[in-house]
Amino acid sequence: MTDENLVKMFKDGNEWCFNEIYNRYYSKLLTYAVFLMKSRQDAEEVVNTSLFKAFKHLNKFREEASLATWLFQILRNQTFSLYRLKRSRGVFVTQSLEITTPDNPSFIMEIMDCKNLPENFLISQEITECIMAAIDDLPEAMKETAFLYLIEKLPLDIIAKHLNCPTGTIRSRTFRIRKHISKFLADLEQR
Repeated sequence: MTDENLVKMFKDGNEWCFNEIYNRYYSKLLTYAVFLMKSRQDAEEVVNTSLFKAFKHLNKFREEASLATWLFQILRNQTFSLYRLKRSRGVFVTQSLEITTPDNPSFIMEIMDCKNLPENFLISQEITECIMAAIDDLPEAMKETAFLYLIEKLPLDIIAKHLNCPTGTIRSRTFRIRKHISKFLADLEQR
């Protein structure tokens, strides 16, 4: 059953269809959230919140983009909201650094993890949004390959097994996907 069919059935009052959407996208969203947040606990929280929001607002989904794109947009928004909430509460992401000096035994110092500063997070989010828009702009047959390759970061042979096609076909698709995304991003820069 396609995503479009599930959305239509949900809008027609069959809320059980959301279970299928949940099962279809939970692990993909979680993989992406862990990539963004570097914390499985925070990622699980964000994914659950995102799916709850999707359930509440699926009746308003206008289908201008694919369901996957819409779900990932909700996830990115929730990720940023959680980051802002933690920052407002004084919870900063830190990393441990072991300091050793010739005179003293080593000690652990907590320092701010600069790669998670809001500016870097926003830049990363913007790039991710552009890539997701480029994926959404691909022909339907290429979108799943792009998602498995770029988001889930699966090896080509695993993608080939998953999609039941030769590895050479997947290699060709990933080449065209990278070329499409590069052109898409270059076109955005020129605007």
